[in-house]
Amino acid sequence: MPVLPRIETSQSVFSNVSLQPQQIAGATPDAFGGITAEAAGKLAQGMQLGGDQVTQLADRQIAVQNETNANNGFYKSYFPASSDLTQKYLRLTGKDAVDQLPIYLAQMEQLRQQERDKLQDPRAQRIFDELSHRVNMFQIDGMQRHATQQNQVYQDQTSAGMVDAAGSLALQRWNDPNAFNDGLQSGIAEIRTHSLFRGEPIEWADKKVQDFTSGLYARRLDLMAASDPMRAADIFRNGETYTDQNGNSRHIDIQSQLDAAHRYEVERTLNITTNSHNAALDGSIAFANATGRTAGPLPQDFNAPGVKPYTQQQIDNIAAQVKKPSPYDDTFKAVAAKYNLDPTELKLRAVAESGLNPGAVSSQGATGIAQLMPDTAKALGVDPHNPEQAIDGMARLMVRAGSGMSGDQSAVDRAYYGGSTTATGPNTSQYAANLGAVRMALHGTPSSVALTADQLQAREGDVQDQARALAQARRPDDPVYADRVVAEAQKNYTRQLQAVRAADYSNMTQVLDAAVKGGIQSAGELTPELRQVYAKLTPRDILSVQQVFRENQRQASGEYTPSDPKVFNDTQTRINLPAGDPNRITDPSQITPLIAHGLSYSDSQKLITEMKELNSPEANPFLKQVNTVKQTAQKMLMSTMSTVTIQHPEAAQEAAYRFGYALDQQIAQMKKDGKDPRVLFDPTNPNYVLLPSRVASFLPSEADMVRRQAGAAPASGTTSNSAGTSAPQAPIPQRLPGETPAAYLARVGMH
Repeated sequence: MPVLPRIETSQSVFSNVSLQPQQIAGATPDAFGGITAEAAGKLAQGMQLGGDQVTQLADRQIAVQNETNANNGFYKSYFPASSDLTQKYLRLTGKDAVDQLPIYLAQMEQLRQQERDKLQDPRAQRIFDELSHRVNMFQIDGMQRHATQQNQVYQDQTSAGMVDAAGSLALQRWNDPNAFNDGLQSGIAEIRTHSLFRGEPIEWADKKVQDFTSGLYARRLDLMAASDPMRAADIFRNGETYTDQNGNSRHIDIQSQLDAAHRYEVERTLNITTNSHNAALDGSIAFANATGRTAGPLPQDFNAPGVKPYTQQQIDNIAAQVKKPSPYDDTFKAVAAKYNLDPTELKLRAVAESGLNPGAVSSQGATGIAQLMPDTAKALGVDPHNPEQAIDGMARLMVRAGSGMSGDQSAVDRAYYGGSTTATGPNTSQYAANLGAVRMALHGTPSSVALTADQLQAREGDVQDQARALAQARRPDDPVYADRVVAEAQKNYTRQLQAVRAADYSNMTQVLDAAVKGGIQSAGELTPELRQVYAKLTPRDILSVQQVFRENQRQASGEYTPSDPKVFNDTQTRINLPAGDPNRITDPSQITPLIAHGLSYSDSQKLITEMKELNSPEANPFLKQVNTVKQTAQKMLMSTMSTVTIQHPEAAQEAAYRFGYALDQQIAQMKKDGKDPRVLFDPTNPNYVLLPSRVASFLPSEADMVRRQAGAAPASGTTSNSAGTSAPQAPIPQRLPGETPAAYLARVGMH
């Protein structure tokens, strides 16, 4: 370890004596000058060295500043801006990315040049160039790779669009096997061409072709099953033959074109649709058999070269499709009304022509739902591919042929196909015979006398029995199918019953309205037109009209005709039954026939209005409340134990009728006075209508009953009650000695 020297032992660096003059060898004046010059030279060298160092320092400072400027321009301005531009480009897809690449590259270079020009020193520009070029190469490479990828996407999208277009075209012509397969082959060709362009393995191309073909056939069979399920099932089982683009006939096994998943779905769909079709067909036949309507014979075979006679299956299929709802039903109805045609005839012709396929094209070039030839469509000024226009054009052709609601449809058939109502060529004759057979199946051969509503109702059980028998014949021991056939037969039955009732009601109201408004007192006073309508009335409706004639006669003599209280009360009760109750009245045609059984015309109209309000979506809650009060009053009166009600049970019915009449008058008056009639139903209100004493006041007195039995009646024809209103006084026939109440009610028609 080192030891510090002590002061007392240390030697001073200074001499203890004066220094002696330096002894320099050769110290002469010349030598001194040389030494001075040498020193000056060294001094100059030192100064030069110092200047060089200052210059180097300045250069280094400039270099640092240039580097700083270049870095600032690159990192703070150019790099963020170029990165944003790159990201903006990378968000482009498909053809946009391909088309926009040159524009973005130019913008990138323009941005780089703008930042470079901001640097004044060439050395700073060189530093910026080195930085920007490296980054540019990276960003441009990414953009170019994105463009290549998106070009591939664009090509894929373009090819997929072409394949989809080919498939859509094929499906628009699903009813034409030649046109469908043309579209299918176009799609397959594009798939293989694009797969080759992508360099894909042939196995991958085959897989895409299989998926496209399977999906297209599955969709076609779905469309066909919706309108012609039996044909769809037939070609699914047996395949179909078509002519390719080269004119070669080819047969396709359609099941082999479907993959397992599509084959399962198609089989499931066809099972459902064919069952529905068969059930609808069997149901229609069951109804026809039970109601005396039978199918007609097959059409005559005219050995026509083009048009072949329909088979029974074709006839049944077309008839079923005509009956089945379609998207064009509103158009058929509107156009038929426009030209005074039968909408069923319009639809029948469209179904026979194209199966309601707006994309159908025949081998002769007829197109659309109406199968119009191009020249015909042009002359009519319609687009044959537009269903609404084509149906309108078809209707005009039918009108030209003299068609009408009751025209000779076979002549129209000949004119539509052959150009003249008298055309007799074999194809024209076969076409007319085919449609005639469909009409026979569609409408049946009616029995000599049309069934009335009552007769139809009597055969409802027969309809169901026929349906189950036909179901058993087609699908033995299949209760589910049998229930479907019964349901279809019931739909035909219900539809026919509603149609008959609607026709009866229309005829009835025509005559009744005229009789009431004109005060007509006998059928002889009806106009000739109304006498024809009167002749179509059912016996029950004739009784109702005759009752109105008698009311008019009494009214002309100053007499009032009230309703039979029991008939009125029972009818009102049935109107107010819960929805779904089989006894509930829901149609006016169920009310007007009761005029023949004691219901006055004015009360029938009142009840019809009440029924419509209750059956409306709003279901008038106030009206329901009023009817509940009336029914409560009726129950109170029917349960009253008094001498009058015991000896004269019909008096309670009359009292309930008079209570309802008085309540209606009271409500109408309160509304007229601007008051709320609902206070009448408030038990705390002094005018509460269901006070037992107030309800009982509507019962006739014993004295009234005695006078009636003696043949007398109140002079005014009305009686007053505790509500302060007048109610009609119904004449009550006298009971016979020993006659039971039930027998009495049956005798006077109050049942």
